[in-house]
Amino acid sequence: MIDNTKKEVRAAMLAWRKGLDAAWLATASAAIAQRLIALEAYRSASTVCLFASLVQEVRLDAVLAECRRQGQRVLLPAYRADQRVYGFKEWVDGQSLRPGHWGVPEPDTDRFATLEGTVLMVVPGLAFDEAGGRIGYGAGYYDRLLGLACGGGAVTAAGACLDAQVKDSLPQASWDRRMDFVVTERRTLDCRPMA
Repeated sequence: MIDNTKKEVRAAMLAWRKGLDAAWLATASAAIAQRLIALEAYRSASTVCLFASLVQEVRLDAVLAECRRQGQRVLLPAYRADQRVYGFKEWVDGQSLRPGHWGVPEPDTDRFATLEGTVLMVVPGLAFDEAGGRIGYGAGYYDRLLGLACGGGAVTAAGACLDAQVKDSLPQASWDRRMDFVVTERRTLDCRPMA
């Protein structure tokens, strides 16, 4: 039942995204970037994990530029074919990207990085909910990546999406990883459990 509902949400959000105006998406992405940069979790992060945007996804160029300006280490997801999972590769200034698994751009290097220090992981998705639930593309790569990352240190996960992608609630399985924050062009949702 959960899987069928997730498929319906994915299909609806993919269809909706096809109609987005590129100029509007650029403006919304700039607003999302400013909200991400305003997070205390961003300001205190020594490492920021971003994603290279696919067509019709939020663009994080302004966050990348601020990371470069602040001297923060930037990592992007990269596929580990030998293990069939995603890890991270460091993206240094001036380094080109190459198409990886599923055509997802990743740094043009064979070296994988480890997460060190205080980390902000910015996560894409097709839909999020107000409690930090997320629906991705369906392969579970980010859930596994978050599971590995969050097991070892101070990692804060922030979903980045358009406000129309935020729903009241989404079906979640036991292995789905919730976000600490969900950031849109209109609002920042703090989804961390109340102390």
